[in-house]
Amino acid sequence: MTHLEKNTDNSPDTVCWGVIPAGGSGERFKDSVAQARLRHKNELDEDKLMCLLPHHTQKQCDDDAHKQWSVLAQSVWALLTYVPCQRVMIAVHPNHLERYQAQLKLDLSQDEYAKIDWTDGGRTRRESVYRALQAIHQIENESLKTTQTTSPLSCSSSKMVWVHDGARPWLGASLVTRLRDAMGERREEHVSSEGSKVSGVLPALPMTDTVKMIDAEGMVSCTLERAKCVTVQTPQVFWWDALWLAYQQVPHELEATDDAQLVELWLDAQQPDVDVLHRVQTVDGDVENRKVTTIADLISDSVGSV
Repeated sequence: MTHLEKNTDNSPDTVCWGVIPAGGSGERFKDSVAQARLRHKNELDEDKLMCLLPHHTQKQCDDDAHKQWSVLAQSVWALLTYVPCQRVMIAVHPNHLERYQAQLKLDLSQDEYAKIDWTDGGRTRRESVYRALQAIHQIENESLKTTQTTSPLSCSSSKMVWVHDGARPWLGASLVTRLRDAMGERREEHVSSEGSKVSGVLPALPMTDTVKMIDAEGMVSCTLERAKCVTVQTPQVFWWDALWLAYQQVPHELEATDDAQLVELWLDAQQPDVDVLHRVQTVDGDVENRKVTTIADLISDSVGSV
């Protein structure tokens, strides 16, 4: 079931949806919290998205007593503020919905919270993102039936989807600018320096360690050329039609580790039928845009709990 809280911002110039898959169990974080409790005997929240951090900008909260925001709220705020996304769809486990809604209402302004929609998350990240896309599609179809007009967000050639980890609260404006510049304004108008059209853009960081491939027994198969390898972050940005069709057409048994992998596979299947090569492009990532995986990722930011 989709839990919809309608956004009243209908600006015709806004063409961006945010998607945050927040339905995971966070087992590695829970394990690290359990170990920290044994060492320090302090109370830490087992849900990393509800841990409290000082806001990573100089933005002042209306309530001076509320100095810290949840990890999830800061991730949402960055999409709403820097992109800016007209709306953000959060896919969350039903058992967490009430708590997440209450905390985000506390952290965000009334106008910011009004731009959030909620839907049930799935068992996997892929399933959660797909459910979020389906919920977006449903909202837009309902809007078209009601207004009998085509909104800018219904035009796939000018609609971007920003998929961001709820556990990356340190997203900054400069990275968002690099992603937007690489995407351009409309899909059919933007061509990369190589002459290929850009279907998606993601932030990437160079590898600093040697990278080896191993087999099932842990034996080294080969050493990869480090200069050609990167680690990738979120937000990952795509034109709506590329991401929507990738999620629909790439076999559902494939559990991709990020959205770009699905789009890459979908694009590879389309290439014989198109005149111009479509690619997923990278831009320089940001080392500060780290993901909260264990309690150690939060140590330097004065962690609290809700």
